[in-house]
Amino acid sequence: MLDLRIYYDFASPFCWIALEMAGRLANTYQLRVDWQPFEVIDYLPERGAMPQNPAFVRRGEEARANPC
Repeated sequence: MLDLRIYYDFASPFCWIALEMAGRLANTYQLRVDWQPFEVIDYLPERGAMPQNPAFVRRGEEARANPC
């Protein structure tokens, strides 16, 4: 059995996609997956952060995030 080591960031949507793909690979090729957490954005606040790209901001989201 081969070992596959994957470094992932729990906040990354791409890592959630990789989770599914790694599961399929592990079942198909009899791999043992070793998940290693890695925080890409180490300054991410506990409650999350607002997207920086305006295309991803929902209408009114900024007003809800900054009620002042």
